[in-house]
Parts: sequence; structure tokens; C-alpha cells
Amino acid sequence: MSYAIIRMQKMKSTAIKGIQFHNQRERESETNPDIEEAKSHLNYDLHNETPIDYLETINKKIEDGVDTGGKKIRKDAVRLCEFLITSDKSYFDGLTEEREKKFFEKAYEFIEDRYGKENIVYATVHKDEKTPHLHVGFVPITEDQRLSAKEFFGQKKQLVQLQDDFHKHLKDSGFELDRGTSSDKKHITQARFKAETLEKQAKEYEKKIQEIEKLQAQIKKVESIEVKNSLFQRDYVQISKTDFENMQNQLKKGIATRDDRDELVGTIEKTKKEISWLKSDNLSLKKKLDRSEEYKGFLTKSLSSQEQKNKQLEEENSKLKGQLKKMVEFATVSVKVILKEALEIDPSKGMEKRLFQAYMSFRNKFFGKDKGKAPEELQKDLEKKPERSKDKPDFEIGE
Repeated sequence: MSYAIIRMQKMKSTAIKGIQFHNQRERESETNPDIEEAKSHLNYDLHNETPIDYLETINKKIEDGVDTGGKKIRKDAVRLCEFLITSDKSYFDGLTEEREKKFFEKAYEFIEDRYGKENIVYATVHKDEKTPHLHVGFVPITEDQRLSAKEFFGQKKQLVQLQDDFHKHLKDSGFELDRGTSSDKKHITQARFKAETLEKQAKEYEKKIQEIEKLQAQIKKVESIEVKNSLFQRDYVQISKTDFENMQNQLKKGIATRDDRDELVGTIEKTKKEISWLKSDNLSLKKKLDRSEEYKGFLTKSLSSQEQKNKQLEEENSKLKGQLKKMVEFATVSVKVILKEALEIDPSKGMEKRLFQAYMSFRNKFFGKDKGKAPEELQKDLEKKPERSKDKPDFEIGE
């Protein structure tokens, strides 16, 4: 089963220009080999008809929608929150073009309804990479006109609720997908696979260079053959039989000409550049992988610690509930006992005196020899039939 994937990333002003270049394909990417430029014309924006300046648009939304109270927005404030929305490649392969577009339109509709169309900056669909996906960016402006990403995503339960609501929205729209998870396990696996693939390619290129350099050395050996003149002024080449046979073999393979040599030199230089890029990208991916694994370990440890704290709090809460229940039961029965005893007192006395006397009697029982009576024991006292006065009391108490 495929998953409904939605991930959120917070961005400060320093990252926004780079996101614009990537989303609108304004520059050739040097770090993402998955982009097929021949398909870039298939990309589209569900929010904007033409390319925009991200930073200019964001600043305008902040200027119009945020009440700063005369204060300047902090330079390190989060100005943009971007959602990445997608599923796996096999899921999109099973959709028609029309159905695929409907998927992204419904996803955009979810973000629009949840965070406000007026706060959205872009909604770009990329079809020139291996898996189609949607980037939606919005400025985190609250209803009370504050710029606060923390208000939207400051608590873990908000991200969990986001996953739940997004999955429900797509399912209600007719897209049968499983709920995505907040774990980066799949991302980590992809990063590891990509790193291993690049490392394998780098080794293959290094092997190829060694073979080319070996051939280049053989070419130089052929070129270094000395030409001498004989006594009869006839040109001849003086080489050993072994060298001659080697030269014949190389000539047969078509690698001993100068043109071939120049081509090989060019291939070597090109291959070296490719290896340099691959190694750089591989190192970058390995660093990301290490950070992902480190963050995963931190989350696992934090989750375990939090679960332990939650368990302790639940136990304490249960204990307090039990104590409170006993206190309420004791207070209820105590009042009944006091009122019951008040009925047994001489009716000729005033209400206030009778209640006070009943209370003192109860107090002596509780703090005297019967100190610490449980509610059930007091209930037994209450159930004893009182010896009522012959005179009718001026009030009665029901059970």
C-alpha cells in the first residue's frame, strides 16, 4: 500500500532565495542529479500563473498581515514554512495525468483551507524528477496578526494532527492511501541507497581512469619510438620484436593514433570532474545520513524518556484520583452523620446550637478514640437507627 506523505520544513530568510531557484528552476542544479531538464516544462504552479520573487512576496505579506507593534521582525525569524507533498513512484505510475493533477489540487486545497490562501506564497508541482511532488510554501501569520511558526508547529501533537487530517482529506477525496508516518526512516533509507550508489559509481570511474591512463602510457611508448637512418639512407624503425608486436596490437585496436589520444585525454579530464562531483555529493549525503541517524537516536531516546515520565504521571494521577474519591466519600458521609446526630439532640435547642453540638460530637469521635474512621465505618454509624426525641424536630434529613 502507498502512503500519503506530507512533510514540513521551516525556513529563515537566508534560505528563501535558494528555494526559489530550485522550485522555479531558475538555475541548473549542481546537487540534484535526479532532475531531467527535458521535462522541466511540465512543471506548474497551482497558486501563481507566472514566476515570482519569493522574498519580495513574503515581505509584502508580512508587512500587510503582521502587527509588529512598532518593533522590527527578528532577522532569524522563520518567514516561510514549506510542505513537501507526495507518495511513492509506483502510486503515481498508476494514475492518469488528470487524476495525478487532481491529487495535487486536493492536497493544495487542504493547505489553503487550513492556513489561509492569503498566506500562501507558491504551490509548485515538479514532474521533472523521479517521483512527482508538490511544494507549498506559506508565511506563518496567526489570526491575531503575529509571525509565529511556533504557533502552528510548536508541539508534536500539531504535526501528528496534521498527518491525521491530511490523510483523511485525501481519503475523503477518493485517494486510497495509508496514513504517512512522522518517521524519517524511509528518507534515511533513500539517502543511504543514494550514497552507496554514488560511491559505487565513483569506484567504477576510478577503475576506468586507471585503464585509460594505462592505455595512455602505451600510446606514449609508441610515440617515443626512435626513427633512425640506415647506411643506404633508407628510413627504418628500430624496435624490439616485443615492442613491434605490442604496437601492432594497439594499432589494430585503433587507439594508437593522435586523435584517439586527444579523445582519451579529454575523457580522462571529464571523468575526473565527474568523480570530483560524485565524491562531493557523496560526502554531503553521508553527512545528511549521519545527522539523520543522530537525530533518529535523539528522538528515540527522548520518546523513551517521555513515555517513562507519562507513565509516572499516570500512576500519580491515578493515586490522587483515589485519594480525592476517598476524601469526597468521607466528607459526604461526615455531613450525613453530623446532620443525623443533630436530629437526636433536644429539639428545644436552637438550630445553630444543635448543629454545633452534633459537629463537636462527630469531631470527638473522629479525633478521639475513633480517630481515622473510614467512610464505610461512618456509613455504618449513619445506618444505626437514632433514638429520636418525642418532640418533632424542626427539620428532617433524607437518605
